[in-house]
Amino acid sequence: MKETNTEQILLARFLKTSSTFSGISFQGGYGMGVDLFSKIFLIYLKNGINLLDAYSEFMYLTWDSEDSTTQWSVDDDTFEKTRKKLSLLRKFKIIDGEDHRIARYSLRRQRLNHYQYIWKMEDKRRQQANIFIAKKKTRDAVFKKYGERCVECGSYIDLTMDHIIPVSKGGEDIIENLQPLCKSCNSKKGNKISTVASKYKNHG
Repeated sequence: MKETNTEQILLARFLKTSSTFSGISFQGGYGMGVDLFSKIFLIYLKNGINLLDAYSEFMYLTWDSEDSTTQWSVDDDTFEKTRKKLSLLRKFKIIDGEDHRIARYSLRRQRLNHYQYIWKMEDKRRQQANIFIAKKKTRDAVFKKYGERCVECGSYIDLTMDHIIPVSKGGEDIIENLQPLCKSCNSKKGNKISTVASKYKNHG
């Protein structure tokens, strides 16, 4: 009787440490049979590793791999955590090599979706910035503030409007965040935050 109670306590603890598996339903959403559940439970007893959530994520990835139009996405941190979970499932032979390959393909596609969304938002933001700096009143205000010259080298040739704090780092489209740079200095500055413009403020 004591041994049975211990097993029940361990089983309850096993299920409690899972954030996705809320009950024992062997024919439920994940299609987990008795043998598979028992195997995962024994791994928990022997190694202290609960693979229920890892298996749940594997199933979601498997379903996702069958949908070519999926918009699910994961960031780099989630990608790395899920990749490690899949490796554990493979290590303990919960899934085979082919299942592991399919799940990783789906995971990589979700990360690509994440990057594509970011790139799309960055393109949109750059377009907004370009529209702002192309306005004559914007350029006139910046030249009035700093003079019609590059704040880095003093050149009067090939002047461009540069974001002091780059758009990619949260820089705003406001006069206070713009400075005139020649094309060469703008290229050298790249994606860095500039500190040069301060000595030219309130020019003339």
